Amino acid sequence: MPTLLVQIKRRWLVLILALGLILALSPGPTDAVAVTALRDGALQLAAARRPADPQPWRMLGDLYLAVGQVDAALTAYDQALRRGDDSAALDASLARLHAAQGDDRRAVRYWARLLSRHPFERAARLALAESAIALADWSRAQRELEFLLAADPNDPVAHAWLGLLLIEPQPTAAIPHLEQAAQDPVWEAALKPVLAANRQAVASADPAYRSTLLGAALLGLDPSSLNAASPATFSRAATMLALRSLLLAVHRNPAYADAFAYLGQTLDRIGQTDWAAAAFAYALQLAPQSPIALTLAGSYWDRHARPDLARYLFEVAFDLDRENSALCLQIGATYLAQGEYTAAEAWLLFATELAPEDVQVWKTLAHFYLDTGIGAGQSGLFAARRWVELTPAAADAHDLLGWAYFLANQPAQAAASLTQALTLDPNLASAYYHWGRLQADQGRFDQAIRAYERAAALDTDRQLAANLERAWSALPEAYQDR
Repeated sequence: MPTLLVQIKRRWLVLILALGLILALSPGPTDAVAVTALRDGALQLAAARRPADPQPWRMLGDLYLAVGQVDAALTAYDQALRRGDDSAALDASLARLHAAQGDDRRAVRYWARLLSRHPFERAARLALAESAIALADWSRAQRELEFLLAADPNDPVAHAWLGLLLIEPQPTAAIPHLEQAAQDPVWEAALKPVLAANRQAVASADPAYRSTLLGAALLGLDPSSLNAASPATFSRAATMLALRSLLLAVHRNPAYADAFAYLGQTLDRIGQTDWAAAAFAYALQLAPQSPIALTLAGSYWDRHARPDLARYLFEVAFDLDRENSALCLQIGATYLAQGEYTAAEAWLLFATELAPEDVQVWKTLAHFYLDTGIGAGQSGLFAARRWVELTPAAADAHDLLGWAYFLANQPAQAAASLTQALTLDPNLASAYYHWGRLQADQGRFDQAIRAYERAAALDTDRQLAANLERAWSALPEAYQDR
C-alpha cells in the first residue's frame, strides 16, 4: 500500500502531465508553453520519480504528437511499451501516431485492438473505417460504418462516408446517406459537388462520364473544412475512392482523355509519379486541346519542378479559355519559379483585371509583392488591403497586411493588423514571426524572443525555420544565448 506521501507525489505528477497535455490541445497561443513544459518539466519528473510507470511516457507521447513532433512521440510511446503499458489509451495513441505517419495498416490494427475492449468508442470506429477506405478494404469499411449507424442512425459523418463508399457500386443506396449527411451544415458544402456530379451523370447516362465526375469531386474534398480528426487519413481515404472511380472510368471508356487526366492527378497524389506522367501523356495524346488535360498536366509538371513545360501547357489552355483567371495565376507562378518577376507580375495583374472580386487572385498578388520584396511598399499594401476587404475574417489576410505595413515602415498599423490576425487565429505561426520582427525592430527584444519561440513551436512543418533562424541571428548577441 503506497504511503500518503507517495500517493500525493503521484497525483501531482499526473496533474502536471495532464496540464501540459491540456495546454497543447487547447486553442490559443499556449503551444510554446506546452513544449517547454514537456521538455524541461514533465520529462524530468517522469524519469526521476516514476521510472517504471508507463503512464507519464504515454502522456508525454500524446503531448509530442499534439504539437506535431512525431518522432519524439514514437520514442515516448516506445518507453511506455517497455514499461508494460497494455492500455486502450496507448492503443488509441499508437493508432493516431501511425495514421499521422501514413501507415494505415498499423493504424487499423491498433484501432481494432481498442475496439475489442471498447466496441462503442465512436471516434475509434470512425477512424478505423477511414483507414480501411484508405487501404481499399471496402467491405470492412462498410461494416464499421453500418455499425456506427446502428448505434446512432443520425450520425452525419458515418452517413457521409458510407454514401461516398457506396456511390460507385450502389448509387441508389448511396444517395439517401449523402442527402442525410448534407443536412449537417459542416458537410453540406463538401457533398454538394458529389451530389451534383451524380445528378449530371444520371442525366447523361454515360457511365464513364459519371465515374469521372465523381472522381473529380472526391479529389476536391477538403478535410480542413470538415474538422476532420485526422486530415491526412481523410485525404488518403478520399483519394482512394477517387482512384476507384477513375479506374472504372478509363476501363469503361479507354479513349476518354479527361478521365486519364484526373487519373494522373490521383496517381500523383499517392506517389505514383511515373504512372501519373504516363496518364497525362496519354490524355494529351487522346485530346491535345482538352483544357482539363492541359491544366492538370501543367499542374503536375509545375509540382515536379518543370516550370517551362508547365507554362507551355498552361498557355495552350489559356488560348482556349482567355477569361480564365486561375490559368493566369498558374502561368505567373511558373515565371516566378524561374525568377522572371516582371513577367510574373504582368500575368498576376492580368488576373486581377479578369477577376477583380476573386479572393485567390488578390491573395496571390499580395504574396508575390511581399514574399519577393518587389513592390512591397504601395503595391504590396494595396493588394493586401484588397485581400482583407474581400475576406475580413481571414487571419492570414490580416497577418500579411500587418507584414505589408511593417515593410512600409508603418509600425502602428502593422501592430493593429497583426493583433487582429492573432485574435482571429491564436495559433498562426507566421503572425508570431511577424510580430517578433516588429518587436525586434522597435528594440523590444524580450518580446521578440517570446514571439519567435512561439512561432517555432507552432511551425510544425518548418516552413518558417529559415526565416526564424535569420531573425534570431539578427538579435543583439546578448539575447541570442538566452
